[in-house]
Order: sequence, then C-alpha cells, then structure tokens
Amino acid sequence: MRSYVSKSKRGINRESLPFKLYEKAKKFGVWDPRDIDFSQDKKDWHTLSKEQQDSILRLVALFYSAEEAVTKDILPLIYAISKQGQFEEEMYLTTFLFEEAKHTDFFHLFLKEVGIERDLNNYHSEAYLNVFDEILPQTMEKLLVDQTPQTIADAAVVYNMFVEGILAETGYWNFYENLQDLKK
Repeated sequence: MRSYVSKSKRGINRESLPFKLYEKAKKFGVWDPRDIDFSQDKKDWHTLSKEQQDSILRLVALFYSAEEAVTKDILPLIYAISKQGQFEEEMYLTTFLFEEAKHTDFFHLFLKEVGIERDLNNYHSEAYLNVFDEILPQTMEKLLVDQTPQTIADAAVVYNMFVEGILAETGYWNFYENLQDLKK
C-alpha cells in the first residue's frame, strides 16, 4: 500500500525551505500570459528596422525554444525527487513546470501578436542545439532510471545553474541591452 506524507504523522513540513519557496511561488507566480496587452509591442515592432527586429527575434526564438525544452525536460527531476519521498521539494518543483509552461505560452503569444508565424529554428546555433537537444534532455532522462544524489546533482547543475543561471540570465541581459539601445 502506498503511504502519503500529507496524511502521515509527519505531515507536510510547512517550516522547510522548499515548502516556504512553494508558498512564495504560489503567492507571486499568479500570472496569465493571456492577461498581457501586447498592443504597444505590436505598434513598436513595426517601427523597428529589419536589423532591430532580427536582433530581438533571435533572442525571442532562443528563449521560446528553451522554455519549451525545459518544460518538457523537467519532469524527470520532479519524478526523481518524488521517488525519494521529498514531498515539499516535489511541491516546489511543480511550480517550476508551471512557470516554464507559462513562459512558453508568453513567447507564443508575443510572436503571434507581432505577426511572426514562420519557423525560427534558423536562429539555433550548433552550441544551442547541443545544450537543448542533447545535454539537457539526456541529463534529465537519466533520472528516470537513476535517482542517486550524483545524478540529481548533475540535473540540478545543468538545469538550475547552467540553463537558468547562466544562459537565461545572459539572455535577460541581452534583452535589456537591446531594448535600452532602442530607447536612444
């Protein structure tokens, strides 16, 4: 018979850091990409030069595909944590999945609103494809058969530190710099 942490004597540890992060994610993660008004973005898009549009589109294309990739690839990490019985951590990780999916939806809506309906795969470099088509999925899929601390650490390094910590943060900086340059 399956045992449930939530119904056990232990219950949910509401004082644990992962549960507190889950609570924070619930409180501040309540946004819907469909609530965003893209009308100004659409107007602004048509004032940009082809070079400016291409620069922004390159960043959007990279983020859009990356968000889709992490939405697909994070499930094995949630599974591995669940198999270890770390319920509060599992609860928190489910918020990652939800947010990554909303980010994917956001970029889809943005592209639709500014009138971009073409294939954007030409913006993916060999290095990009190596990360999102090989390293990330292979590292995460390994968790389906191996939930050792080393494999979980590998997944955390690839997803949290490299994809989110380095690539996403660098991408945000690039967005900021590109959009600041447009204001001048």
